Amino acid sequence: MKRLRSVGSVIREHAEISVTLVASVLLIVVIVIWVKSSDDFTAVRDYGLLIATIVAFPLAFWRSKVAERQADAARRQVEAAEQGLQSERFRQGTEMLGHELKSVRLGGIYTLDRLARDFPEEYHIPVMQTLCAFVRHPPTDPSQTRPSSVVAQPMVEGDEYDDTPLHLVEDIHAVLEVIRLRSQQRLDIESTNNFELNLSGADLRLSDLRGASLSGDDLSDSRLSGSLMMDADLSGAHLQRADLTSPNKSRPSKATKSDIHEGRIPATTRLDNVDLTGALALGAKMRGVILSGSDLSGANLPFVTLADSLLMHTNFSDAHLSDANLSGAELHGANFAEAMLSDANLSGTDFSGSCLFGHPVTPQRPAIGLTQKQLDSARADPANPPRLDGVVDADTGCQLVWNGKVLDDG
Repeated sequence: MKRLRSVGSVIREHAEISVTLVASVLLIVVIVIWVKSSDDFTAVRDYGLLIATIVAFPLAFWRSKVAERQADAARRQVEAAEQGLQSERFRQGTEMLGHELKSVRLGGIYTLDRLARDFPEEYHIPVMQTLCAFVRHPPTDPSQTRPSSVVAQPMVEGDEYDDTPLHLVEDIHAVLEVIRLRSQQRLDIESTNNFELNLSGADLRLSDLRGASLSGDDLSDSRLSGSLMMDADLSGAHLQRADLTSPNKSRPSKATKSDIHEGRIPATTRLDNVDLTGALALGAKMRGVILSGSDLSGANLPFVTLADSLLMHTNFSDAHLSDANLSGAELHGANFAEAMLSDANLSGTDFSGSCLFGHPVTPQRPAIGLTQKQLDSARADPANPPRLDGVVDADTGCQLVWNGKVLDDG
């Protein structure tokens, strides 16, 4: 098609020049005939100059067209050379990702990121596809091992909570930094092209994704244990069977009240203030996580594990929590309006806000939006029912009581 347009353009240019030349010749002929019939030599001179001007005009026009075509050709050559250079940068970057040396792989990551920054329209999506594939299938590096868990270090009085990731493989961390720091322009390109990051099955333990935009992205079957995801946007994300369990396997019951209030709970997956609206997290494992202040409205969370988690002031309105495990979770101030709790495990769940991890605290606002009907559809260990002090029915205003099903009911 480009060649056809080029041929058509040349034909039009030649036609314009031909018409101009024909018109000039006809005008010259008319002037010559008129001059031959005139005896005024001044007029002859003037019209001679006019004829010269008329002859020069089509020549100048033709030369300008030639110059324009040459400029177009030069520009096309420059564009072709630039595209070739960009393609070469992309090829080199992708090849470097497979190198056995970590330093070379890091260079490849930064090369691809720079290319996506310089030419986002052309290369942002291909670069994201390449880097996500690298995270899903990283090269084997015997010099680096990822721990299966992290043991929380004892807190010393006065120490501040260090929320930076630990032991994350450096090149994977570099890719996640690229993902976390994408510009709004690059996010808009993803939205326009309906592109979603594919991090399914990736090992992202102890990663730093604070403030990252992961809306609608695929994190199914991924391992996010111990990750920092505060203020991240996970709205509509796919989190089926993802593992976000805190690496500190035991419930942090030994944390002091000051640790709890100041957020200094070590070795914990942090999802404070995360947007999980409409997220799909079927069977996700999130035991012991901090989800305080997060928005899970409309999220699909059947069979999810949120046991022993801090879920204060979390929005569960319209969420699907059927068969979810909320045992031992702290839920003061959480909103359960229209949430589905059928067969959810509420053993030891605290909706009242009267204690945290077994420590009595200044009474907090109890959970809201709950109804007796919702509670009656849930399950709990008869010896360890949910704490409902001060929690009232959202419809009637009456104190809620535990009449739900026994946990071991078939």
